[in-house]
Amino acid sequence: LNTSTGALSGSVTITGMTANMAHIHEGEAGVNGGVLLGLTDGTDGMWSVPANTTLTTEQMDVMADGGLYTNFHSDAFPSGEIRGQITLGFD
Repeated sequence: LNTSTGALSGSVTITGMTANMAHIHEGEAGVNGGVLLGLTDGTDGMWSVPANTTLTTEQMDVMADGGLYTNFHSDAFPSGEIRGQITLGFD
């Protein structure tokens, strides 16, 4: 996350399941929320933030407060099989 411009980039690699969709959602740990953006399916379980994704100041604040999570969907669990809260590695 570039906190000056809001540009967001990155990827997540998952193993042990076959996801058919992946998203970043808004929601605190343990709370389901709406889809913020879809992730792009790559190869070997790697999902990426789409090119040229930019977050608003409000979305960056939510992210900094731990209010965004990734959710990976499968045929067996169409509403989401695994999720992980997004944390930033800086203050």
